[in-house]
Amino acid sequence: MATGTISNLKTAAVADRFHARAKVTESGTYAAGGTTITAASLGLRYIEQLVVSPPDTAGYHVAWDQVVGASVKVKTYDEGDISGIEAEVSGTVAHVYSILAIGF
Repeated sequence: MATGTISNLKTAAVADRFHARAKVTESGTYAAGGTTITAASLGLRYIEQLVVSPPDTAGYHVAWDQVVGASVKVKTYDEGDISGIEAEVSGTVAHVYSILAIGF
């Protein structure tokens, strides 16, 4: 299963919520449905919103599945070289991307 290792974590209180910015290094064998990021790994109890930057690997796209909670999933997609159709990755992944989580 692919893991998302959190680094460069920075948190700040904004009104009655917290913002957590971090770099995620995703590596390993990708499991359908996405890589789990826990609120606890970001110093939060609950994630209400997640903004994900494009990964550092060309032809790939990452997106939050938009299910809020104590953990969330980030799905990785690969654009087919010939068809140009994007599909969820299968196999090994090695990406770095940034996230901004809003929660409490």
